[in-house]
Amino acid sequence: VTPHEAKLRRESLEKHQTFPRYQVVEPSVYGKFLKNLYPVRNSLTMLNSNREAFRQVNHDLLFRSYNTLPRPGVAHMRYEDFEHFMLQMFSFRAFLKPNMLSGTNIFLFDDAFLLKQYADANMTRQAHLKNLWQITSDLALSEIPITEYERQNLVYKTFFRERQDIMETIQSIARQGNPQDSVAAKNILNKWQSPHFDFETYKEVYLKFGDATDAEALNVILLTALRHGNMAAYSDIMSKIRADSYTRDTFKILLENLSLLGQRHEFNIWISLLVSRHIDLIDIQLLNTIIFSLVELGEPQLAESLFEALIVKSEVALTEDGRFLKLVKLDDKLKYSLYISGYDQLPSKPPVNYHPTEQTFIHILRYYCESGADFSALARLLNQVESVQMLPITSQMFKYVFRAFSLHEYTIDNLQYMLYKLLEAHDLNSGARDTWVREQINNSALPQDLSRFLNEVMAEPPAPEFTVGDNNFVKLSNTLVRQVFLAFRHTLGPNAELKDRVQTIEKDLEDALQEAYGRHKMRILRDELEPIDLNEREELVYLKKTSLFKLLDVSS
Repeated sequence: VTPHEAKLRRESLEKHQTFPRYQVVEPSVYGKFLKNLYPVRNSLTMLNSNREAFRQVNHDLLFRSYNTLPRPGVAHMRYEDFEHFMLQMFSFRAFLKPNMLSGTNIFLFDDAFLLKQYADANMTRQAHLKNLWQITSDLALSEIPITEYERQNLVYKTFFRERQDIMETIQSIARQGNPQDSVAAKNILNKWQSPHFDFETYKEVYLKFGDATDAEALNVILLTALRHGNMAAYSDIMSKIRADSYTRDTFKILLENLSLLGQRHEFNIWISLLVSRHIDLIDIQLLNTIIFSLVELGEPQLAESLFEALIVKSEVALTEDGRFLKLVKLDDKLKYSLYISGYDQLPSKPPVNYHPTEQTFIHILRYYCESGADFSALARLLNQVESVQMLPITSQMFKYVFRAFSLHEYTIDNLQYMLYKLLEAHDLNSGARDTWVREQINNSALPQDLSRFLNEVMAEPPAPEFTVGDNNFVKLSNTLVRQVFLAFRHTLGPNAELKDRVQTIEKDLEDALQEAYGRHKMRILRDELEPIDLNEREELVYLKKTSLFKLLDVSS
């Protein structure tokens, strides 16, 4: 919200609350609304003290309590609560990539399951979008102006479309899946798909913003057009953006989506323009996008060259105050936004040092894993992440690595080593150090050219430059554990007896988890967490870790 927008909204709200027909809200009703707007963690939960005091908002409960306020609800709040409510409602995470359709997850399940996940995600989005339009209508009734950000957000959410790789998976099921899944996919695409963003629709949306449309609004329209594969709208939009109005987001949207669409010629045009005339816009996040795009376009050698140059350039040590540049924590990303905004205001731009982030590595790691690179290359890359750049190895990284074991031929020793690493990383994220796991890592069989190198750097691992409690970098999610089991079944190859034992361990785990989920669901749900909630979580983690240790045992 800009200062000018905030001033107008505050004045409109205060004016509405002076009307004779204004209805005072019952304290109990407003109190319940505030409880859902600011959900506080229970102090008995024993959650890590570094975590913020507030839980994520439950948007369904929040909107339900909003509807208990006198109509229009937006006019019956304190100004500070109103702005926080608007921020929460327009920041709904379901419009980000859903977990079950992201990364390696899409390869773990059958078509019927993927279709259900896709339909469920779109049902959730459509329901939330309906709520946003009601809130927008309430704003109009109250004569409270909508902000430019909210207008752009409504356009993005109304025409939301999954990334091209996810859409291609769903559309391929419709084209060539088995008859039942194919029909289901077509029905889902017809029923739950967002409106088509064809050229006529684009023109209508553009006219609503007007000829004075700023770069941020054009970026939203540009992203929508490219997600829908509307190249005519893309060309028209780019003809309207002045050369001095390009932003980092403009280039991120262009490079990522053109690469996903396979538009190599268009990609080359914009990457050349970026390097020749807008070099000051290049930051680590844009460089990460370029690495991703080069891999997508089938140019992994170029991506590796850029990656290696970044690694060399990053050898300048960061001070404690500068560690946010690694973008490890959510707070780091907020600080970075302020930092880069301040940099952009400088009349002359000094040269900057680029510091790799998780995203710098993950695209190269994905390429190595999908192409079947030698295991020593994978191990060196992960060591670079953890011991040189002092970044956490994340769940997504582990998923790519274990998927590589399902696609290519690596040794069981390599696989055991990676499982030891996963268990150690999980313990570290839980605030514990399992010395037995570390001993197993150091003793596990490694390629000869790696053994001395890794034993030296892992003899006593340096302290990470992030606080363990800041984020859950490694979670033993169902999808990650499933990927581990798939890796073991593939790597054990023709050994039918061992594969049967692995399958038995997995089946026992599934049964134990289902039994635990059943018991947990029978409890009365409460608004606040209690110690029993932690016990339930720990039980699920314990079941999964026990099964993973059994895998190590049967494969030894």
